[in-house]
Amino acid sequence: MAKLPNEVEVIPLTMHRDGRGWVTEVFRQKWPTGIQPCQWNAACSDANVLRGVHVHHKHIDYLVVLRGRVSAGLYDVRPKSPTHRMSCVIEIHA
Repeated sequence: MAKLPNEVEVIPLTMHRDGRGWVTEVFRQKWPTGIQPCQWNAACSDANVLRGVHVHHKHIDYLVVLRGRVSAGLYDVRPKSPTHRMSCVIEIHA
């Protein structure tokens, strides 16, 4: 895996499969995330679609890939971060 900007983590979720399909927890309040979610979004994109080029200065995103894969480009714009101006692309698979 690529070196990640400061405070960026990739944490695999646990999928539980049986003959009926699967279930995966994407958030549990007791996990040590330090957040109180106020919004959840779901998106489904066709192959080769570019989506979501944006900047966040004051909040944290959690990405969960349920099917397929996502290529996420990251660039650290925080001037006081030890990884300021660092960039990387990570592949997140379902």
